[in-house]
Amino acid sequence: MRNKLIFALLLAAMSVSMQAQDTTAVSGGPWTLQQCIERAKQENLTLRRGRINVKQAEESVLDARDSRLPTVSFSSSQGLNYRPFRENAFSVNGSGASSSSRPS
Repeated sequence: MRNKLIFALLLAAMSVSMQAQDTTAVSGGPWTLQQCIERAKQENLTLRRGRINVKQAEESVLDARDSRLPTVSFSSSQGLNYRPFRENAFSVNGSGASSSSRPS
């Protein structure tokens, strides 16, 4: 009795999996060989990676071409020193110390 139950469950599971693989429900009919080949080309990971590698190589070529061109650089700066008061300078030399005022 147990074997018959296991066999019945196995048969039911196989019929469900066979229905899941039915292509008529997805595409409206059985697939032709050409449709299968086109689908394989679209879904193939190796081909996708190849397409990405080609795009990366094209970008590298453009970068290399751009690096041959001269570059132009320009910079500018401006500064302002505002000293409204005189600074007192204090210096020490060998003979003594002196203090002087410098104009700004």
